[in-house]
Amino acid sequence: DGEGAAQPSALFTGTELWVYYVTGRQLFMKENIYRSRFSSDGSKRLGPPESVKLEGFSPGLSLQNIQLVRLRCLEGGKSLFTMVANTREMNAIPFYLSFDGLNFKLASPNAIPYSGRNLLSPTQMPGPASVEECHATSLSGVSTFRELLYAEQDPATSRWRLRQARVKLTFP
Repeated sequence: DGEGAAQPSALFTGTELWVYYVTGRQLFMKENIYRSRFSSDGSKRLGPPESVKLEGFSPGLSLQNIQLVRLRCLEGGKSLFTMVANTREMNAIPFYLSFDGLNFKLASPNAIPYSGRNLLSPTQMPGPASVEECHATSLSGVSTFRELLYAEQDPATSRWRLRQARVKLTFP
């Protein structure tokens, strides 16, 4: 978008490398996350950047420090993609899910309760991925637990502390 790219998160999908990144778009009237596809060795771009669509996006929302994980499913070679980020205001950590890696549904508007402390740089911890929950052909009824690490800033001391939380995601 002419504003640069930052904070990449890379995923191998078997035959391709997908790199997700945020832009420096200033007005944030559209989503500021893109995906670029590359050959598995990263040497060849496989098309133009693609805009990531977020369910419930409203103008002004800016996500930063995105991190994505690909969960393999038991049925039909499908995957479930999970994305966590923090808002530009550092007062929320939304959590999203997708079956195609481009269209994400909101699983939790704020995976970590905001208590007046800045929230930054969320990361999903590796571990068992609730593979049985990837059977679904839609997100309806899917629930899972994810372990997150994030930084929290104490407003009184301005010190950052690493925190861990177990997050349950439930869909309507």
